[in-house]
Amino acid sequence: MKLVSWNVNSLRALDKRLAETSYRSLNELFKKLDADIYCFQETKMTETMLDYSLATIEGYESYWSFTKGNKGYSGVVTYCRVAPLHAHEGFGVSEFDQEGRCVMTDHGSFILFNLYFPNSGSGDDRMKYKVAFHEAFQSEVEKLLHQGRNIIVTGDVNIAHTELDVWHPAKFMAKQSAGCSTRERNWIDRFLKCGFKDAYRELHPNDKVFSWWDQRNVRARICNEGWRIDYFFVSSSFFDQVVESDILTKVVGSDHCPITLLLKEQPPLPIHDLPPNTGRLRAPLPTPSTNSQLSLLKFFPGKTSTATEPAQTDDSICEPQPQCSMSAATPQETSLPASTLTASVAPPSSTAPISARKRPRPSEMSRDKKPNKRFKQQTPADGKRSIASFFKASESDKQPQQ
Repeated sequence: MKLVSWNVNSLRALDKRLAETSYRSLNELFKKLDADIYCFQETKMTETMLDYSLATIEGYESYWSFTKGNKGYSGVVTYCRVAPLHAHEGFGVSEFDQEGRCVMTDHGSFILFNLYFPNSGSGDDRMKYKVAFHEAFQSEVEKLLHQGRNIIVTGDVNIAHTELDVWHPAKFMAKQSAGCSTRERNWIDRFLKCGFKDAYRELHPNDKVFSWWDQRNVRARICNEGWRIDYFFVSSSFFDQVVESDILTKVVGSDHCPITLLLKEQPPLPIHDLPPNTGRLRAPLPTPSTNSQLSLLKFFPGKTSTATEPAQTDDSICEPQPQCSMSAATPQETSLPASTLTASVAPPSSTAPISARKRPRPSEMSRDKKPNKRFKQQTPADGKRSIASFFKASESDKQPQQ
């Protein structure tokens, strides 16, 4: 099973950005990455912005969390190839749920949290908000761990955990920059100790690869001056199911790049109902355009009935039709006279094949004209040459008939 997580920095704008890449569109991205679950953060959408095309990408069901306040802010969505058993928006704290930062989906063998963590860069108030968000979320997760559930947490955490996760640690960590502060990094330490592992760092302990680059620095991505702030945290009891984790730095379209998690094949889900909050049930149905509607007759080319042709009635449809036989008819088998049958079967002389037609013999030609050794038929009056003019008269043709 393959999972992909990506902060798309506006989902509706992503399709236009992908048009300039090899992926061409969001649908093509889904086909090429071929993941079972896609987790997108920072969709920047309210529920009124949801349209049917985004809610029903072919082959996937979608589950959304929208911001209830400012437009163009926050928002997450999870696309699932197989519909989950349950799906919930938020984790039960209205203060955080109103910003559209969490979608939880139950996939049987594990519970998946798709999260967009707050950014602490706007001042002390947002730092307090972020710390409160951390504590409330961790409390909810610990309850599920105590119930014996396996958990995967993914998304934009907005924290560079270690010195390997930022391109210039001395610069940012020394200044306690937002996302690199000791207070934020210590929370990840506590979260991992409660029963989680950082999938990428466990599998790539010494790699310095990043998932976000500051757009204000135009050379940041080219020079790899970035941060790793996007994660897959997997509960320790479930980590034996992890095969690989990667960072797709070559996929462009946002200031972040996608990250992936590959799991062993998971047991199939039992037959269940579609969760009632799926995107296809929340999005308005598309309104067909009258200008784009085609007549059904245009899909069936053929002879068009005219007013001069008699209309077929219901009685004529039900009337038995004469049976046709492929065998040759005899005078005893039909009421037509034999002469009529013979005339109808014999092909007209005008349609006889050219090879069956006899060219006139020199002896049959007019005596006042000398026969030409290389006889050539006269060109027809319409200017078209006969095919016989391309062939020489054979020796047998020159001999008089016996």
